[in-house]
Parts: sequence; structure tokens; C-alpha cells
Amino acid sequence: MTYPYRSTIRAIAECLTRGTTRFMWIALVAGAVPVAAQRSPAGHFTIERTSSDDRIQLTISDRDDRFRSGRTSFHVEPNALRGLSGSQLDYSYSGPIHFALTRDAGTITFDGRAAGGEGSGNYSFAANPAYAASLASRGYTRPDESQQFLLALHDVGYPVLDELKSQGYPTASLADLVRMGMHGVDVDYVHAMGALHYRFGSIPVLTRFRDHGVDADFVQELAKAGYSSIPSEDLMTLKDHGVDGDFIADLSHAGFAGLTVDELLRARDHGVTASFINGFRRAGYDRFSIADFVRLRDHGVTASFAKRMRERTSSTPTANELTRAMDHGDGE
Repeated sequence: MTYPYRSTIRAIAECLTRGTTRFMWIALVAGAVPVAAQRSPAGHFTIERTSSDDRIQLTISDRDDRFRSGRTSFHVEPNALRGLSGSQLDYSYSGPIHFALTRDAGTITFDGRAAGGEGSGNYSFAANPAYAASLASRGYTRPDESQQFLLALHDVGYPVLDELKSQGYPTASLADLVRMGMHGVDVDYVHAMGALHYRFGSIPVLTRFRDHGVDADFVQELAKAGYSSIPSEDLMTLKDHGVDGDFIADLSHAGFAGLTVDELLRARDHGVTASFINGFRRAGYDRFSIADFVRLRDHGVTASFAKRMRERTSSTPTANELTRAMDHGDGE
């Protein structure tokens, strides 16, 4: 059975989710700043400790080659910031701060002051010359300073580049590498997906899957529910529609194990849940197919309505009979 809405819904879902990234670029003037825009490797920063997991949140603001300000925020582990002590972000501290974030592409140095648990100041970037040469040896274009700054900022380092090469990914543009880093594609993600036999052919496609939340945990969750070796595009569609291991397990416990991907999608999209199915079972209906439940849901047929119809007719109406009765106002 085919599912005629999947391609359209998938396209809409991509448009809605494409802007959600691990790193949030916020244009401060009209118009979005494109990834390929040149950016200044120097500017202003703020820093604070997050309350939920004790990580550090860095926010940097810079100017691009079109004189527009941009801002990005991201989290780092405290031990990644060389020179910053934990006490300098305590509420009791007030004084200067100086620390550095070193990545394969170069080092970002931060100078400023902290007080009341927050800090701010200026940052500057020093490119690692060996990194540009290493990119060239891997078949990539040599980055200029601004591009290398972005590659450092989003931690596109040697490990992820080597993992991509070992899995046979072709070289991509520097903009694709930056976008990959922005969307959280790191060496752990690439390795884990490859180990599960998901290799997506190109870095932009790999990034798209990461952006949609298709990761190793999701793949393993589906496999545990009985769905392994799913085509990659079906993985993305299932994720976009909220079909996860819990939903599949609930339907299985309600008597619908082994549904096709299309049947799972249709059930999810039409609001057919285990509780909806079990309500009909308690009302004496135990022979409906998943397609029957989709039809009943679409026509507003509830378990209580079905129960009244069964009591009224002294029989067990079919799904078609229930939907016709509901459409004509019978049984109320």
C-alpha cells in the first residue's frame, strides 16, 4: 500500500524544521545572514553557567562583510575553556577573566570581566596554519581566515573529517562543512550512524538527517520495536511524524504488531492511538483493521458511540456501518 501524502508532508516538514539547529544564528537586522557570508573573527562575547547541567554557555557577536551583526550561542564543557576557573562564574566573584577555546582549526581567545555569575568582553581568533594545509590534503579548498574561524567555532576538527573520509563521503564545500558543524554533526554521530549501516552519500544529506533528529538512539529504538534496516528516507519520515518506539509498542500491545511503515504513519497522522483502539475493544469490537480505525477516527466515531450502536442493533456493526450512522446522526 502506498501513502500518497508522504512526499508532500515530508517537504513541508523539512521547510518547518530546517531552521532549527544546535547553534542559533540570529540576524539583528532585516534579512538572514547566509552561511557563506564572510564573518569577522573578532567581536564581543558573553558567558554564563547554565543552571540545568553546569555547562558553560557562550554567546558571541560579530560583524560580517556586509556590516551586519550576527550572534551565535552554544554550550561547552567547563574544562574546554583553558584559563577559566569555575569560581570565576560564581556570584561572589568580580574581576577579570581570560580564557581560550582551542580547536583543530585555531584558538579563540576571550578577554573581559565577570561579576554576579556572568561575564562579557571581547574575543579574537588565531588560525592554525596546519589546519588549512590539512584540509587541502584531504581535497578541500583552503579556507580564508573567516571561514577557518567558523570551522573552529563549530568544531569541525580532524576526527570528524577522517571519519567522513573512512566512510567514503565525498569532499564538500567549506560552507557545507560549516553547516555540518552548526547542525551538530560530530565524529560520534557520523561513526554511530555508519556503524548502523547508514551512510548518506553526501555531507549535506548527512546534515539534513541530523537536523531532523535521526540519530543512533532513534534507529536502535525502532529496531527494538521490530523495525530494523529501514530505508533512510523512511527513518526521516517516521521521525518527522512522531512515530517512535513507544508508539509502535503501544499499537503492538493493542493487537497491531508488524504494521508497515505506511500504516504506522497513517495511524499516527490520523490520531489512532492504543487507547482509541482499546476503547472499541472494551465495547465489543475486536475485528477492526488499522484502516478501519483510521476511518472511524476520521469520521468522529467514538467507542461510546459504537457501544450505543451495538446495544441498539443487538449486533456488532461494521466500521462502514458505524461511519454511515455517525455521518447521518444515527444512534445519538
